[in-house]
Amino acid sequence: MVAPAVPPSSPSAVRPRASIRALAEETSRSYGGVHRLLDGAGTTFRSRSGVPRRPES
Repeated sequence: MVAPAVPPSSPSAVRPRASIRALAEETSRSYGGVHRLLDGAGTTFRSRSGVPRRPES
């Protein structure tokens, strides 16, 4: 049997489209810790939803 390319404890192996908050809770890590791990792994993040902020004058 060949080992998976992504370890089972890896957030992307747990739930590919999960929110960072959900992954943080599932793995008992902080939001920032999960975000840094995903960013370091080259994850493409979804854009933020909602009304864009106006630039400050």
